[in-house]
Amino acid sequence: NVFAKLDPTALLTVGQVCSHWRKVAKYVWNYVTDIKLEKSSAERNLPRVLWHARNLERLTVAKGDKAVNLVFKPTETPEARLKRATKAVKSVA
Repeated sequence: NVFAKLDPTALLTVGQVCSHWRKVAKYVWNYVTDIKLEKSSAERNLPRVLWHARNLERLTVAKGDKAVNLVFKPTETPEARLKRATKAVKSVA
């Protein structure tokens, strides 16, 4: 169980703590359906975000007042999502 209680008096190794938080993060990513990214962040993190947020339905890339919104189809492949999202990032001036 991801949310199992840990004994507060036990000393944990760094590996145990990291493993626990990776499991929590993986669980949370399953419920992410909408993400808004600034262009600078999107340029660096887009492949990682799309990899983890497999149930992503809407992505907004913004820079200042300008924004591009993408709606992903459930049948769209990860490669197609990345290609469309990369184009959207480039189109935001």
